[in-house]
Formats: sequence, structure tokens, C-alpha cells
Amino acid sequence: MLDNSEKMEPFADIDLDKLSSGLIGYLRKELDSKAVDYREPLTRLTGGYETLICRFQLNGVDERLSKPLIIRIFAENSDPRQPLMESMVQNALADVGYPVPVVHVTCTDKTILSGAFFIMD
Repeated sequence: MLDNSEKMEPFADIDLDKLSSGLIGYLRKELDSKAVDYREPLTRLTGGYETLICRFQLNGVDERLSKPLIIRIFAENSDPRQPLMESMVQNALADVGYPVPVVHVTCTDKTILSGAFFIMD
């Protein structure tokens, strides 16, 4: 039985505005461009318990990042190696022709979005 300090769903009270601001700040820094912005803001998708899944689209980026994208944010208490492993497996499968999304960005720094994350097609 859960006590009052535990939550059934780790992302129940997520602040999408704060998350959006953190993500765009991270991308501007990583891509070294203040022109990076949202064409379509983060929209939470249903599904997933282990990760928060959102859809978004960017402006001011190269072709590979200008299409609709998905971000998977892992729970704060998850192992930061998990997104690294999952993104490497997905990209290896994509490289040999399996129809899986390509991962473009992987970040294990939990201070940016309160959990490690990756961005994929």
C-alpha cells in the first residue's frame, strides 16, 4: 500500500510551462543558437508510465530537428544510463533499416528537466 508521500503516477503534477522553458533553454545552449524556438509547444501524449512523453516542433533548427519530435523524460529516480542504452539501441536498429525513431539528442543531466531525457523522431 502506498503512503501519502508516494504517487501512483510520477508525472501527475508536471508543469509543462516550466518543462518547455527548460527544454528550449537547453536546446539553445546545445545548438548554440538563440533562434531556436517552438513552432508547436510541448503537448503531453498519453501512454508511458516510466517516462513522460511529449510531442513538439521547433523553428530555427536544421532539417533533422525541424520535423515533429518526441521527447521522453525519465523519472527523477531512474538510472541515467537507461536513456543512453535505449537511444543507442534505437539508433543501431535504425542504422540497419528497422523502422524505429532516430534519437537526435540524449541528455543524462537530471538538473535540466528533473530527469534524463532523449529527443527522437
